[in-house]
Amino acid sequence: MSTSSEQPAELGHFSDVDSSAGASQLVAFIEHAESMAPIPALRERSYDLLDVRPGHRVVDVGCGAGISVAELAKRGAEVTGVDPSEGMINVARQRFPDCDYGVAGAEQLPLADATADGYRAERVYQHLADSQVAITEARRVLKTGGRIVLIDIDADGWCVDSDDKELTRTLLQAFADTISNPWSGRKLRGLLLDNGFTDVQAEAFTCFYTKYADCVHVLESIAKAGVTAGSVSQEQADGWLAEQRERSERDRTFVHGPLLVAAGVKTA
Repeated sequence: MSTSSEQPAELGHFSDVDSSAGASQLVAFIEHAESMAPIPALRERSYDLLDVRPGHRVVDVGCGAGISVAELAKRGAEVTGVDPSEGMINVARQRFPDCDYGVAGAEQLPLADATADGYRAERVYQHLADSQVAITEARRVLKTGGRIVLIDIDADGWCVDSDDKELTRTLLQAFADTISNPWSGRKLRGLLLDNGFTDVQAEAFTCFYTKYADCVHVLESIAKAGVTAGSVSQEQADGWLAEQRERSERDRTFVHGPLLVAAGVKTA
C-alpha cells in the first residue's frame, strides 16, 4: 500500500498514525479506499496469480493496514505482512489481530533464504529509489518455483479532465515528480524478466473516479505538488481545484490512473 500520495492531505504521514489524533480518520479512509473499484478485484487477481494454496508461505511486502494479509490467510496461506511504518503495522494488528506482521522494508525482509512460496508487493516499488535492491531480496526469499506478483500505479499515467490543458499537464508532471520511481508500473514486467523470472505476464486495471469526494485526496496532492515544485502559483492551484469542484457539481469529474500488474516464477 502506498504511503504518500494516496492519503488525504490533512492526515499527515501514515507512520504517525499510532500517535496522531487523526488515526481514526485515517483508518476510515483506508477502509473506504480498500472497497473502491477496482481495488477488491485487483487484490483477488493478485492472489490468483500467486496460486495460493493451503500451507503456502507468503510475504506481503508493504502490507499497510493488513487487508491482503487477512485475505491471503483466509485462503489458507501462512502469511507475514511487512511494512516500514510501525504506525501502519499497529493499525494492521488492531484490524486483523490474528495475523503475523513485522516492521521491515522491501530491501531487507525478515525471512530466511528460499523459504517463501509467494511474494506480493502492491504500490511499493514506486516509492523505492532502487528497485533492484528489492527485487534481489525477493529472489533471495523465494523458493525455486515460488511466485511473485508486483502491482504499481504509473505516476505519469494519471489523467484529469479539465478546461485548462496546459495547467493540468504542468500539475500532473509535478505530481509525478514527487514519486521516487514514477515509471515503476510500466517497468515491472521488464524488472522481472531482467532478474531471471519466467512465465512473466502483465495485466492492467483501470482506477478512475467520477465523484470529487472520492478523489479529493488525489486532486489536492496534485495541486500541492505544483505549488511545492514552483511550477504554478498558489492562486493557479486554487483555481484549478475550484474548477474541479465546479465540474463535480455538473457531474463532470473524471480522474484516471492505470494500475499495472506483473507476475512471474522463480525457476532458478
